[in-house]
Amino acid sequence: MKKHRLFFSLAFVFGSLGLTACYNSPDFPMEPSIEYRGYTHNAALKGLNVVDTIQHVIRFRDGDGNIGLSDADDPSLIDFYCDFYVKINGTFQQVYVQTQIREGDPPVTRIEYSLIKYYNRLPEIYSVDRTEPLEGDIKVGGFDIPKNQSIYYKMNDFYLNKRLVQGDTIKYDFYILDRDRNKSNKIESPEIILKFDK
Repeated sequence: MKKHRLFFSLAFVFGSLGLTACYNSPDFPMEPSIEYRGYTHNAALKGLNVVDTIQHVIRFRDGDGNIGLSDADDPSLIDFYCDFYVKINGTFQQVYVQTQIREGDPPVTRIEYSLIKYYNRLPEIYSVDRTEPLEGDIKVGGFDIPKNQSIYYKMNDFYLNKRLVQGDTIKYDFYILDRDRNKSNKIESPEIILKFDK
């Protein structure tokens, strides 16, 4: 799995924190649910390369507000999942990056292919002793795609190479887990056409 650093910001629509007594708490299920709200898409020159940067906005709802992981949680736990797809020959496919590994004596080069995935940890919102309904927006940045990025896709058990260029179409899908490991629904972004226009 190819690891990528993502940046999260959270905006709360409502919960019980700081609200008056006459406010009726929303009735959300205990399992998280998410809804795709939109994205921003910009092209910029970074160093000598043109990079498309995409930020997604995802609305979440959870009945007991136990979204996000703290530093005290098991560091191997992940609660944000995003898969990346490229439209190739009219069909969206998950794509891979190639890594060349030299090992042994004498050195031998071994090639590995890893799916491009954006798996990460959401920051903790409420501490473990709070159980309140929560709704808010997660802004997820860090989806940087360099022009001419080399990717690979599978066809008949072979890995074929492609470079990402202006006009290529991509999309993402997402789901999250709460601290009880309840899984949300899965959502997907609209189709996004790469610009690379700087």
